[in-house]
Amino acid sequence: LFGHTGYRPGSPKAGQGTMKMVTFGGYLAAYGIVTYFARNLDNVLIGRVWGAEQLGYYSRAYFLMTLPMTLAAGSLASVMVPSLSALNHDRERMAQAYRKAVSAICSLGFPLVAGLAVTAPEAVRLVYGPKWAPVVPIFLWLCIAGLSQPVYATGSWLLLACGRTRDLFLCGMAVMIVLASGFAAGVKWGPIGVAFSYALTMGLLLPLPFLYFAHRVTGISLSLTLRAAAPYFLAAVTMGVLVAVCGHGLTALGADWRVSLVVKVTVGVALYLGLCWHRLSPQLNLFFPTRLRAD
Repeated sequence: LFGHTGYRPGSPKAGQGTMKMVTFGGYLAAYGIVTYFARNLDNVLIGRVWGAEQLGYYSRAYFLMTLPMTLAAGSLASVMVPSLSALNHDRERMAQAYRKAVSAICSLGFPLVAGLAVTAPEAVRLVYGPKWAPVVPIFLWLCIAGLSQPVYATGSWLLLACGRTRDLFLCGMAVMIVLASGFAAGVKWGPIGVAFSYALTMGLLLPLPFLYFAHRVTGISLSLTLRAAAPYFLAAVTMGVLVAVCGHGLTALGADWRVSLVVKVTVGVALYLGLCWHRLSPQLNLFFPTRLRAD
């Protein structure tokens, strides 16, 4: 085989690009460790201080909060980093591709978070059963952070696509410090206190600075990215408010929780589609190719 290909194994040599790959992978691995620690410290603290029952409530609420982001970005995250990296030499095309992906994620992620928030009592009862009612207030706080996640998570795409894993690692360290401080301060109030801390840090304090840094480092306009996400955010919030008002009316009428869930979902879907259908139509090409929709 070696004689046919001309390849001869040898000792590693400097100047072959090995150190760049090791550095890139090392910082990326370190970022993964830091992120894992930061995202699981809340579970450790709640389990340590409040026990398994309260940890169960919190973990179920956290799972529901991450579900919209998983559904919205799960199919795109694995392909966007190499796609953006291939366009790294042309930042304008890279920015356009990135904003299209952000629009697609937000068009699905924002209404899912808002919809789960306004149907939280019914959704928790449907998925987990009536004994899991304490999950609801925890989940509602976490939804504040959930609204920012569709855009926040894409910031790491830009840094990875441009090979800036060191910057990504440093951002991860900063996020870990802020989260750990918030969790330590909020755990004295139980899972709700931790959820409030998570909402404050990941929903309000951290997203914009991280996105600003990622966009500035890669030379992409943050204002244009936020402009691409804003219509879906406003439509989702408007839909959530109107569905919440509808829910209060159903409660006053004494409607069964199953009826309330069906009505809320139906009204919410209709409102959201009506508010931004003209913007949603192009996103179908990303989630459902033209050929599939024609079939």
